[in-house]
Amino acid sequence: MVASLAECGYIKVMVYEQIDRYIIKGQIGKGGMARVYKGHDPHFQRDVAIKVMPKELLKEGTYYERFMQEARIVAALEHPAIVPVYDFGEIEGQPFMIMRYMSGGSLEEKLDEGALPLMSAHTVLSRISPALDEAHNQGIIHRDIKPENILFDKRNDAHLSDFGIAKLMEAGETLTLDGIVGTPMFMSPEQILEDAEIDHKSDIYALGLLLFEMLTGEPPYKSENPMELINMHLNEPPPEILSLNSALPPAMQTIINISLAKDPAERYATASELVQAYWEVIGGVAVVPEDGAALDGESTVELPPEGKLIHTDGVTFNLDKTYYSIGRHPDTDICLHRWDENLYVSKWHAELIYRSGGWFVVPNPAARNPTRVNGVPIPPGEETEIQDGDQVRFAGVIFTYRGVRYT
Repeated sequence: MVASLAECGYIKVMVYEQIDRYIIKGQIGKGGMARVYKGHDPHFQRDVAIKVMPKELLKEGTYYERFMQEARIVAALEHPAIVPVYDFGEIEGQPFMIMRYMSGGSLEEKLDEGALPLMSAHTVLSRISPALDEAHNQGIIHRDIKPENILFDKRNDAHLSDFGIAKLMEAGETLTLDGIVGTPMFMSPEQILEDAEIDHKSDIYALGLLLFEMLTGEPPYKSENPMELINMHLNEPPPEILSLNSALPPAMQTIINISLAKDPAERYATASELVQAYWEVIGGVAVVPEDGAALDGESTVELPPEGKLIHTDGVTFNLDKTYYSIGRHPDTDICLHRWDENLYVSKWHAELIYRSGGWFVVPNPAARNPTRVNGVPIPPGEETEIQDGDQVRFAGVIFTYRGVRYT
């Protein structure tokens, strides 16, 4: 049955209420521009997230356009680390989006328990940064990167969400709302200044804020007063991160200083550049600290063993990171374009993730053609561990995986 819409502007959560075919289980989030519910899709037998625009905002055309714009943006961004949109529609004039349900919670919830270990922070950064770079390459600025917008799936893989106040650079589209757009605690200086030009470097600043909080458990600038927060972003230098976590490598302050530079031109050029700088700082420090003991809150870091993906023509990819994106897009870590004349491989076809002593292949749910291990298709979004000698096939492109024992 169709859900009844309450006069207060959002759907009453009651047993068996539904939107279209999607059964509502309960509200899981609420913001200024949308309510989010956990739902269930009986056709595909899977849980989903249902994002609904409050009815009272329908009177404001700008809010409606922003909601529509978010749906278009996310649908256009084909990346495995961006929460995908499955469906979109309206019920009694009220728009809704059906998105992937992220059962692992948010980064905000994880940070409630304190700072993350160095490698855990790297895992989050290295996962969402390519997604952010992909958005930037398509002329999209997120403008609201913060812990509550980093969501985790059941495998604890991070995803970037909520493009509700994103800006389209190349098209020149800027849907303005009254006042400053964004979250004051996570806004760049230029995002605060109404007459300032905003480009992708604004997101790099927010990524630096996110990194600071992951490593210390608290944001660099704190105040209950939004105007004080704004003044801090505009005028105060980045805090000394080692004063909040003395176990960090001293060079971490340089990364924070560059990321949070007041002048956008002085920041990292891309999100991936920030991740690379971070890896260079922690690469030797996180594994064997000078005193021979594990860092505070940091267990011994398990780096991936030597491994290779060997194409049938002999081209070899050495696996020396913990995460690889695989597909036809030139920004993927392992680009298959040269072997894909018929375009059977999707732009972002699959992921290769190292965890718990092994490598796992995870097909992108949006991929048009399957990923197979030893001829067996892997269900979209599900992970399969690969062993030495396994054949891995991404659509029509075939590799052999050789592990650390291979000589």
